[in-house]
Amino acid sequence: GWRTCSETVTDRVVFGAGVVFFLLEWYKQLFSYYVLGSGTYDFTVFPFQFCSLPIYVCLPAPLLGRRAKHTLYAFLALFGTVGGYLVMAYPNLPASTTMCVHTMLWHSGMIALGVYLLVAERCGGSFRQDYLPAAGVFLASFAAATGWNLLLEPLSGGTVNLFYMSPYRKTYFLVVREVQRLWGWGASAAAYILLFLLVGALPLWFLGVILCRVRKKGRKN
Repeated sequence: GWRTCSETVTDRVVFGAGVVFFLLEWYKQLFSYYVLGSGTYDFTVFPFQFCSLPIYVCLPAPLLGRRAKHTLYAFLALFGTVGGYLVMAYPNLPASTTMCVHTMLWHSGMIALGVYLLVAERCGGSFRQDYLPAAGVFLASFAAATGWNLLLEPLSGGTVNLFYMSPYRKTYFLVVREVQRLWGWGASAAAYILLFLLVGALPLWFLGVILCRVRKKGRKN
């Protein structure tokens, strides 16, 4: 990322990653429908989980203006990386071998892309321009997932659980599940958001600050 961080190269990397994510997602959907579901759609794989967001970000982002592009790249760096390493650290692997491979490829790709963008986009140069807009994208995506959960609940037969935070389901996330048990879904949603913001993305932004300073010092030397 330090050596090849021109805007053109970064755009190509992100778009290429988007193509890979898109193809992997189509494989997952087709395999789930035709092989695992025998022609019945399984709403548990509806493509709007948190880790599905690179599909919707990577392909259009390189075509946007600089400010919007940087916001989405910062989101992938600060929040996408968190989604990748959480699954790798605490995997909930499917029974299918090919789906296990899919999961590992997908989330490893999220981490690799996120770390690249953390460096290439210098996502530690400005809290106002890096972290806050990326946090806004995260909050908007959570709101969209909640809307889809409410909309699809009757259509899915009670199986949809986007972001694994449906108001109709019990969450399995550490800490968040205890908050839900004690105070209900609203409190657990707030805990989920705060953990992502403060424990997940914010430390990565501080890492970006350190990397920016090291890079700047290296150039001076």
